[in-house]
Amino acid sequence: APFKLPEHTSVTRIDWEAELGPKTWVAAQLRFASTENGLAQAPWMGPDNDAGWFANNQDVIASPSANQWVQYRLALGAVNSGSTPRVTEVRVHYA
Repeated sequence: APFKLPEHTSVTRIDWEAELGPKTWVAAQLRFASTENGLAQAPWMGPDNDAGWFANNQDVIASPSANQWVQYRLALGAVNSGSTPRVTEVRVHYA
């Protein structure tokens, strides 16, 4: 769900709690916009402000501070169908 950041703050880190079975993984992307409706057109970004993916507990460098709305998405993967990651909590830190 979209989240409105308090004024004069920016995202600093993203992390999550997950049970990872063998050969499974979780990754995240963020997007930012000045309005909630603007998020739909905003590009998803990874750690280098590109299409990459954040690892767990990774710092977010240069999140756009003028953009007060943020949204995250997760990618859950498994090498085979024998196991799947189970995410119980996601935290987007800001300061």
